[in-house]
Amino acid sequence: AIGHEGLPHCFRSMNRILDVDSQDVIAQFAGTTFDASICEVIMALGAGARLFLAPEDERMQVPLLADSYCQAGVSVAIFTPTFLRQASPALFCQGSQAPTDTLSQT
Repeated sequence: AIGHEGLPHCFRSMNRILDVDSQDVIAQFAGTTFDASICEVIMALGAGARLFLAPEDERMQVPLLADSYCQAGVSVAIFTPTFLRQASPALFCQGSQAPTDTLSQT
């Protein structure tokens, strides 16, 4: 868990690592009841980026989620390892399948 005093540090670290700016669209993949969603929200708010929350029924269906993310112009998304194992064959990067060496960095 991240204490309230750690939120600014979390924001700065995530934005530095992922190079987030006001032109980005951040996917809120984590459910709103999960504490990890706070990092996605503060990452977007802190950078002045847009936050995109896909409908609940699409979040665990890879083809539907990919379509929603493409339509929304999502540029940054953080996934759980479990989801990546399920999604990796259909995972896309700038309209094409993500390279295997990129996926191995997760």
